[in-house]
Amino acid sequence: MEQYFKASGTISKETKVTLASMHLSDDTKLWWRSKVNDIQNGQCAIDTWKDLKKELRTYFFPENVEFIARRKLLKLR
Repeated sequence: MEQYFKASGTISKETKVTLASMHLSDDTKLWWRSKVNDIQNGQCAIDTWKDLKKELRTYFFPENVEFIARRKLLKLR
């Protein structure tokens, strides 16, 4: 998405969220539908591409993923 945004030139922060959300699939698409409901109910706000990336990472990318990967590598030895 970052490359697409750069190639497209100036795109508003809100448009980036719309474009990115159109490319979600499977679990991320279900997660986004839930977030849209939360946004409409005033329970959260995802107004920018930066906000969307942060929320996606928080939900789908465990905080300690690097530690887990290193531990798995050590177990392989």
